[in-house]
Amino acid sequence: VSLVISGCADPVADLLWPTDRSRRFWIPLIQALGLGIAGVALLGLTLYLRSVPGPDSEALRAHWPLQGRWRVVTAGRHRLTNYHSGRASNQTLAVDFVIDGPRDASLGQPVFAPISGIVVRAVSHLRLGDDPAGGNEVAIQTDEGFLVTLAHLATDSVLVSEGDRVQAGQEIAAVGNSGNADEAHLHIQAERGGIAIPILFGPERHWPLRHQIIDASP
Repeated sequence: VSLVISGCADPVADLLWPTDRSRRFWIPLIQALGLGIAGVALLGLTLYLRSVPGPDSEALRAHWPLQGRWRVVTAGRHRLTNYHSGRASNQTLAVDFVIDGPRDASLGQPVFAPISGIVVRAVSHLRLGDDPAGGNEVAIQTDEGFLVTLAHLATDSVLVSEGDRVQAGQEIAAVGNSGNADEAHLHIQAERGGIAIPILFGPERHWPLRHQIIDASP
């Protein structure tokens, strides 16, 4: 950024202040001003990307669906940090987790219900490459109308059926790579009325950010 600003300062100074004396005064000032503006813009973008979209009261409070040390692959409110942003309206705030370890070490790790509610969808027979893209899924609906979907679950790992009532923290499946998955991971999304809502995890109400390492417990 500083190189770009420095490169722009010279032609601006040539146009406005052609004498050497005026250039020696104005070029450093232009550079300092440009760097200040760029710094404020970068800070603002960073704070925006890290912020929870919408009122905090509308976010879903959830238990961690995993145990152990996990890495956030994609998350957040914008395409810059979240692969799902700009896609279907119900998954634009989705989060993907992989275990902090070797590739595909996530495979078979237990998945726990992040909320209490009724299972409205439970699919367990799909494999890698099968349609739909989300592969095996468990979808849980709360009495308040929140719908949470956990996707790419391992084949034949789902422990619940449609119509079951589950409790937050209950083991319901295992992490897998079914459907359209580059590697074994857990995809989780929340929606209400077909519109994505942010998920705040754990008692600390954590909003996951891309590349974070998280010690999770349901």
